[in-house]
Amino acid sequence: MDFMIKPMNAFQKIMMMYFMGDVLNESILKNPEALAVKEEKFDLVLVEAFFYQEPLLAFAHHFGCPSVAINPFGYSPQLNEFTGGNINPAYVPNVFGGGIRPDTFLERLENTLTSVFAMVANHLYWYPKMNALMHEVFPNAPHIYDLMTNVSLTLINNHPALMAPVALAPSVLEVGGLHIKPGKPLPADLKKWIEESKDGFVYFSLGSNIRPELLAADRRDAIFKSFGKLKQRVLVKWNAELPPNPPANCRFEDWVPQQEVLAHPNLKVFVTHGGLLSTQESVYFGAAIVGMPVFGDQDMNMKMAVQKGFGQMVSFYNLKSEDLDAALQEVIYNPK
Repeated sequence: MDFMIKPMNAFQKIMMMYFMGDVLNESILKNPEALAVKEEKFDLVLVEAFFYQEPLLAFAHHFGCPSVAINPFGYSPQLNEFTGGNINPAYVPNVFGGGIRPDTFLERLENTLTSVFAMVANHLYWYPKMNALMHEVFPNAPHIYDLMTNVSLTLINNHPALMAPVALAPSVLEVGGLHIKPGKPLPADLKKWIEESKDGFVYFSLGSNIRPELLAADRRDAIFKSFGKLKQRVLVKWNAELPPNPPANCRFEDWVPQQEVLAHPNLKVFVTHGGLLSTQESVYFGAAIVGMPVFGDQDMNMKMAVQKGFGQMVSFYNLKSEDLDAALQEVIYNPK
């Protein structure tokens, strides 16, 4: 959980993904229960094929069936490389380099260096290592490059209204927002609490992967000090021990029906870690954002929210109550 302690540069993020992908692929391809499916028959295999899970494409070859790749964020250089899309780093953003369209010379230089480093590291280190791991389990599989170029369809969690436009291959489809469903009624007690908030309410959530108990005490205290100054009520998704002396205007819930909460007209601002699904839901329901990105594509998502004018961003790693105060006041009271 080092990324909860200090920010990572682009190269550190790439190395972290190698580590996580290595653990994931090893745990699947060396797990007897997972490999038991080799004795069965399947008509289609879905894999996060361009997100450090490339060896799992060998299952499709084993079953003699098509493979479909799923990308949890938008396009990436490795996705475009193997599907025939555009990978020009002068204007195709790299998620590890900030992910928004590079405009200035320095932004283009940073994006190019990040993309070139990732491509060289992939071909010299990652793909050979994963190819060897794959052939330990599937000795008759073709080279991992052949499997990656033979993916029938790629679904990416992206929407052209949010990200920079990039030329994609015909086999790559953008399906961002697919998870958004018609809302259900809010629980009665929560609905009553929200609708009795005469000044509106603020919703705070760090998603499903960032556990509240891992927040450093100074960051946690800065967050709740800022919340305590608001005249609005604050709905807090918090599945951990409650912080000491929580503000009286805060309501803590282990689980929150997020889409229904974001859709409520009394909502003033969504304070978020900036995950892509949360960002897409915010846009769909017209909820303004204050983002404190932690890892991965979250920084990219929040820069995009600021760039497009529906959010403000504060530093998670140098979080000060005064900075969060200013961002909340701007979003709550600025009519734009």
